[in-house]
Amino acid sequence: MTSNPFPRPRPGYVVLRVVSLLLGILYASLSVLIRYSPALISIGSWRVFLKFFRPDLSNWTQVSLGPAIAITLLLLIGLAFLTASGKTMWQKLRRDRPNRFWIAGAFFLLLITMLPPSHPADNLYLAGQELAAYVIFGSAGMVFLLYGLGSLLDPAARALQGVYRRLLNLKPALFVGLAALWVFVLTSLVSWFVFDHIPHVQDTVAQLFQAKLFAAGRLYLPSPPLPQFFDLMHVINDGRWYSQYPPGHPLLLMLGVLIHAPWIINPLLGALTVAVIYHLGREVYGEPTARLATLLASLSPFLIFMSSEFMNHSSALLFTSLFLLFFARAVRSPQSALRSSFLAGLCLGMVVLIRPFTALLIAAPFVIAALIILSRTPQPAYRQSPTAYPPSPIGRWLLMLSGGALMFGVLLLYNYLTTGNAFKLGYTAEYGASHTVGLGQGAFGDVLTLPKAVLETNLDLNALNRYLFEFPIPSLLFVALFFALGKRRKWDFLLLSTIAMLVGGYFFYFWHSTVLFGPRWEYESFAALALLSARGVRGEGFRDSGIQGFKARLFVLCYSSMFLVAVPTLVQKYRQGYDVSSSTYRTVQQAGLHHAVVFARSMEEVGLHNNLDLNSDIVFARDLGPLNPALQTLYPDRRFYYADRDTLQELEDLRFDNSPLKQGLDSIVAFLEPKGLQGYRSLLFPVKELAGTVQPIARKAGLTVLDYRSLDAELVGGTTGLTGIVPALAIWVKNDPSLHLQIFGFMSDGQNFQVGDIRFTHITTSPNGVVSLFDIRPAPGSSPR
Repeated sequence: MTSNPFPRPRPGYVVLRVVSLLLGILYASLSVLIRYSPALISIGSWRVFLKFFRPDLSNWTQVSLGPAIAITLLLLIGLAFLTASGKTMWQKLRRDRPNRFWIAGAFFLLLITMLPPSHPADNLYLAGQELAAYVIFGSAGMVFLLYGLGSLLDPAARALQGVYRRLLNLKPALFVGLAALWVFVLTSLVSWFVFDHIPHVQDTVAQLFQAKLFAAGRLYLPSPPLPQFFDLMHVINDGRWYSQYPPGHPLLLMLGVLIHAPWIINPLLGALTVAVIYHLGREVYGEPTARLATLLASLSPFLIFMSSEFMNHSSALLFTSLFLLFFARAVRSPQSALRSSFLAGLCLGMVVLIRPFTALLIAAPFVIAALIILSRTPQPAYRQSPTAYPPSPIGRWLLMLSGGALMFGVLLLYNYLTTGNAFKLGYTAEYGASHTVGLGQGAFGDVLTLPKAVLETNLDLNALNRYLFEFPIPSLLFVALFFALGKRRKWDFLLLSTIAMLVGGYFFYFWHSTVLFGPRWEYESFAALALLSARGVRGEGFRDSGIQGFKARLFVLCYSSMFLVAVPTLVQKYRQGYDVSSSTYRTVQQAGLHHAVVFARSMEEVGLHNNLDLNSDIVFARDLGPLNPALQTLYPDRRFYYADRDTLQELEDLRFDNSPLKQGLDSIVAFLEPKGLQGYRSLLFPVKELAGTVQPIARKAGLTVLDYRSLDAELVGGTTGLTGIVPALAIWVKNDPSLHLQIFGFMSDGQNFQVGDIRFTHITTSPNGVVSLFDIRPAPGSSPR
């Protein structure tokens, strides 16, 4: 009797596949809805909220997140022990005794990165737990779908393998050229269609402003008259007008400004980065790993979107990758050791010129590696034969140090020429000494505490699992697989150290955000992550572990999810503009205005369209509400408008002479004129350029006239304190929206109040209610400092 070559599957096997398929569809759909449709589902406060367009929070169906994750893990464990492949994998892991420590450690750390954060805030949308829930439920969906669909995925998997083999067979130069061209074209399209060729965050607005200064041959400009109308976030405007950022990235953007296409710089940086990742991979690991890492990088939305805007992370990543490449050549290729050492130092120095703290973190493990290599190097051959190789290890490290020191010297010189102090960065000049690293430090009223540092690092790791490759499974899984089961080398740990140093170093930084571009602080480790992920995907050292058979099917599902769910979500999110969009400028352009001043709610959206001399046909200014008539003194013959996104309206009468602002100021000055002002040290005035009317009164009484802007700069810089200027009289414009006035904003209420040891006492308000007068002095019983 001949046996049937196609036996019918056992009923239990069929049922298990059907159940697995249904569970896979359920979990994959849940993951997609969390990511793609917050109108239906959101995660926060350790609950899953099923909203289904119901606006009332009390009506939402709520499911506890913890039990939902626990049930998911139990179902996955059950599948593993009910399937032959799961049992085989478990047995192999049990028998792999030499790797038990690495297996346990690697997967424990992976689980830490997937742990949903517990946010102390009550606001549902601040919790950020959707980052972890998306990956956890998505991972469950992928596992169940892989088992449930089985061989049905094979046609797509074979097609993917065929494309991969063809790419591997290309000549190296052609492969790298195509990868770089792909990234450049794709990022250029994203820059055009998604970002409108403009910066979309205040940071990049400030850096492009500095690039315009460099293109004009200037490090800074004198602050313009009425500077509060032309303030940009993160741009110093305290007598000198320049960006707070180090000069490295603006110098690169300057090249784009000179050809009237600054948007092209970051796409070029992204294209060069994938080429460097290839050469680094080939130098350290060989051709197959280099090509796979290049492909992973070229298809990563993390790299594509970051390289499509103006962020300085792109240039920092490129020079970090170049540093790694030249460092590797310095220690691996004696013939080019001297040249590579110097270039490695220069590239690390460029990172110093772009992101100094990042450069310090990246350099630390390589300094340790260099010292270890130096300590283990025997008597150099050159001492016995002057022409022998390799060159002196000390000479190599000195050359590397000299390259880095050269660029560090450029930073010190730039600081000296701009801030006046070689060791004072622009960050500190703008926001004070608290704008630095460490617990208890912070700015914008945001102080770093230990619980907050833990939470934000947790959020970064959650985000890295999602943003790195935008798979529904944790992107760090491949790194964990490699360190758990692969043959680990010294370079694996060096690359891992760059990731660990960035995560650990930015643990002590007061401000994190994953809203735009994800975990930006870890972006400079992208090359290391791509290479280690490629090692994990290739299964180097564990090709017989059973994982290899699932790779093609897994990547079919992962890239399908990335292209169909993640990328459209990111495009929609980034096109909405975040902090900056082009809609206000388009509205003004379409109106065909000429010889006009346009007040805008967001100066960051329009400020870069001003000429540096602020005398273009259309001048954009920050909308300062009650202070706006002051600008008419600077542009007496222009028409004035207000614009906000799709709104444009002409301001009919903005003449300063007839304005409520002038009337209010005049009435307060008239109130002060007959008064005896003895006993006061200072008189605070809203706008420096309008203080002429009060100067004779102050001079007669021996008072120093200070405007709030200048005083705030002194307070931030630590050159004075409130106790150094009180007792003082303060003339205040109600609801003054100028930047840098947070300390005095309570005066808009027209009530007495106390801040610390300083007492603010309301004296009078102008008849039209626009301007108030306050007495500021130490509170009774307080001791002078």
